[in-house]
Amino acid sequence: MRTLVVAVALATGVVAQDAQPAPIAAPSRGDVQVYATVVDASGALVADLDRQDFEIYDEGRRRPLTSFRSSTQPINVVILIDASASLELVQEQIKISAERVMERLGPDDRARIGSFSNEVVITPEATSDRVALARALNGSMSRRARAPTLLWDAIDLAIAAVASESGRRVVLVFTDGDDTGSRSTNFNRVVERAQADDVMIYGIGVTRLVPGTNPLRMVSVTPNARLRRFADETGGGYVELTLKTDLGATFARVADELHRQYLLGFTPDRPDGAMHELRVTPMRPGLHVRARLRYRAPS
Repeated sequence: MRTLVVAVALATGVVAQDAQPAPIAAPSRGDVQVYATVVDASGALVADLDRQDFEIYDEGRRRPLTSFRSSTQPINVVILIDASASLELVQEQIKISAERVMERLGPDDRARIGSFSNEVVITPEATSDRVALARALNGSMSRRARAPTLLWDAIDLAIAAVASESGRRVVLVFTDGDDTGSRSTNFNRVVERAQADDVMIYGIGVTRLVPGTNPLRMVSVTPNARLRRFADETGGGYVELTLKTDLGATFARVADELHRQYLLGFTPDRPDGAMHELRVTPMRPGLHVRARLRYRAPS
C-alpha cells in the first residue's frame, strides 16, 4: 500500500511538502538586516506574509531579498521610565504599564530597566529573570525626580546599552516626550543613531495631568509629537497612554508586535559606509509596513 501511494503521488506530481516556499539562504556578511512590522487598515497585525510580499528600495533602487524570516523572534529591550516631576501624578499607571510589558516577556527575551529625570540610570546587565526586573523597576520608580528631564540623553544611552545585543533590539520608553536639558545629544542625532544601530524606538506617550484654570480641576496634556516621530523614523510603534487605556489589551498587542516582526535582508548597491534612504513596500493592497527609514551601509 505504501509503494502504491508513493507511485501515485509521483505520477500526479502531488507530494507532501511544506506549503511555504524554500527559505532564502542565511545573510552574508555584507548584507543589511531590516525588521518590519505589518498591519492592515484596522491596525491589526499581519503575520502570514512571505518573501514575495515585500519589496525593498535602497536610495530608490529596488534590491532583491537575500534573506527572509517570519518566525517568532526573541527581543532585547530597554524599558525606560520617565521619572520627571511632570509625570508624578501618573507614576502608578506607568509602573503598572511597565509590569504589563514584563509579564509578556518570553523565556528567551532579555531586558534592562532604566529611568531618567535629571540623571539617567540603566541596569548594567540584560536579564530574563522577572524577579530581578521587578526589583529594578521598583527601584527606578522610587527615585526622586528633579529638573531638567534628559530624554534625548536617556534614549541615546539606552541605544548604546542594547546595541551590542544580538537579535531584535528595542528601546521602549514611557514619557510625555518633553526634553528640557539633554547635554550630550539632540533629537536628530538620537534618531540617526537608532537607525544606524538598527534599534527600534517604541514610544508610550503618557498623557500628563496639570492644574487647569480652576485649581481644583486637573486637565490632561497630550504627549509631544516628537515621540511618534521616533517610532516612524526607526520602524517602532507608538501608543498613547491615558487614564482610560486598557493596559492588558494594549501591552498584549505591543508584545505581539515586538515578537512577530519580519526580518528582511538585502545587499546594498553601494557599500560606502554612508546613511542611505530605505523603503519597505508591501505587495498586498491595504497593508502598511513599519520599518526604519534609513540605514548605515557597510563600508
